[in-house]
Amino acid sequence: MSPARRPAVTVLPALALVVAAHLACAPRRPPFVEPDWGEAPPPYPAEVTEVTREYRHCAQVCRFERIVLRRDGTVSRRFATGKHIDSLFTAQVDSTTFIALVRSLTELGFFRPMEGAGEHVPLAVDSYLISAATLCRRAVATFSPLAFDPFPNDRAVLAVERALVGVRWRRCCSTGFAVSARTPAATARSGP
Repeated sequence: MSPARRPAVTVLPALALVVAAHLACAPRRPPFVEPDWGEAPPPYPAEVTEVTREYRHCAQVCRFERIVLRRDGTVSRRFATGKHIDSLFTAQVDSTTFIALVRSLTELGFFRPMEGAGEHVPLAVDSYLISAATLCRRAVATFSPLAFDPFPNDRAVLAVERALVGVRWRRCCSTGFAVSARTPAATARSGP
């Protein structure tokens, strides 16, 4: 064996041992979880970066419709069955529509101390999840039409849906997944 190859052979097991020891002993950081709104005052409308409305319907399988409105005016609407994305649509809203939505959520008391971890209503057939995020906090509320959930969660759902009246949805094709034929093309034009 030549002298040039010998150091590589002896360094490799030592390097593997150091890497294995580092991975075994390295402290594991938990994933970052955005803090709940807590006792913080309501945000200014310009501080809110996005508002999300997700609807879940569970029978034999769970189906989801998730709408995300962003401060820059982009809106996405995703339909999914389980973990499979059925279809995806995009749209635009103007900044005044987004600001008006945030103001109405504030007036409804949406940014009050939240209870729970921001998950869908457990064991509910139909459930809504509404969230509004700033750069450092997130307010979340859930609502089930069949339960007697407290105000303002049901009105927050209506506020998001009112902000989407008249939005023109376009089927999104640049996501790398096949769009299902189950969603009719009329859905893209009709809006919510």
